[in-house]
Amino acid sequence: MKINPIGTLGLLILFAQTVTSKADAQWSLVQWTNQGLEQVRVQVDSASDPKWSDVKVDRSPIDPSQPQGQVHKVVLLGDTGCRLKESLQGGSYQDCADLKKWPFRQVADQIAAEKPNLVVHLGDYHYREKCSKGELCQKLGAMTGYGFVPWRLDFWEPIAGILQKKTPWIIVRGNHEDCERAHEGYLRFFHSGQRTAGQACVETEETQFLRWGTLLVVNVDSSAVSDLPDLNPAHQKEWATRWDQVAKRIQSDRADGVKTVWLVTHKPILGVAPVKGVYLPVNINLRDSFLASRAANEVDVIFGGHVHNSHLVVAEKGPLQIVSGNGGTQLDEFSKPLTQDEVQKLGYSQVRIVARDFGYVVAEFSDAKKAWNFSFRGDQATSSDHTHLRCQFSKRGPDCFQAAASMHL
Repeated sequence: MKINPIGTLGLLILFAQTVTSKADAQWSLVQWTNQGLEQVRVQVDSASDPKWSDVKVDRSPIDPSQPQGQVHKVVLLGDTGCRLKESLQGGSYQDCADLKKWPFRQVADQIAAEKPNLVVHLGDYHYREKCSKGELCQKLGAMTGYGFVPWRLDFWEPIAGILQKKTPWIIVRGNHEDCERAHEGYLRFFHSGQRTAGQACVETEETQFLRWGTLLVVNVDSSAVSDLPDLNPAHQKEWATRWDQVAKRIQSDRADGVKTVWLVTHKPILGVAPVKGVYLPVNINLRDSFLASRAANEVDVIFGGHVHNSHLVVAEKGPLQIVSGNGGTQLDEFSKPLTQDEVQKLGYSQVRIVARDFGYVVAEFSDAKKAWNFSFRGDQATSSDHTHLRCQFSKRGPDCFQAAASMHL
């Protein structure tokens, strides 16, 4: 079946539309996975404080067809919810009622104005986990836990502007949606594989291979991989097999006309993160297993979130890593300069911190140059310049580290 890439764009990957009233709320979406196109209808019977028992989900297959034509404009963002968390190490209390402190609605409205063909969310939709300080929590607009209401407040309501545009989405699973946290909402709305009856959670979903024209997007679930360097031999073997399967599939699709391959996975394979004043690799387990595989030579660009800022990384071996985890949640502290000596100790060739505010990445394909251009946008509520950095990825590789590529930092 041949699909018009513009006329039926909302049916290609993930289409969501909201109908709300005081009595109920309803969303209708179509998700594109390895199983094909599936329509998901969500009906919420209670408007005041609905529980999962009030949420009805109907899923029905549509068609396994691939979209035709060339996708030209893609927005990528991650880590969007309002961070309310308490642990033995202390609490994080983001002001969900202040647009400047939690600007996801503003970011989503800017994305809607971009009029992209596709939105890729890089994971971590749900952040309202726990807030026990009564007066403070009430002031912050806190409704926490892993039920439906935090999902509605963190994700569905802020993206209303995008939903009105009927923009398709690719959904990446984040560690906030793993089996220890907000998996119930994720599995109800976005789970992409088979679910055994009575199964509470699926630890790692099957890899998605989503092709649109000459672009192949490989969606890998890294939500359950520990950030601590403790991947046991069984998991090492499991990930070696997974990367080998990814490499084989990419080679097959390249032989069939694919020109560009993006790997989207929540945890950055080549990222950096500030930990108690020191910069460290984000996930050594993923990095070592990926760089030791054939997939490292087949992927052109890796996109990830998890770290709450935006930055670029290049290693001596492997593709360009773009991190876009600044979609709205509380930002990580990146004020300390990162020296070239520190970059090399991390095992990388180049690292560029793009911005220390909220925003997203826009990827635009140039038919004339047959190349992808990347723009790092800032949230207008917190940035004096809407675009922080522009760079191009062509057959010669990225020019993102050249001074001429920078708009401002």
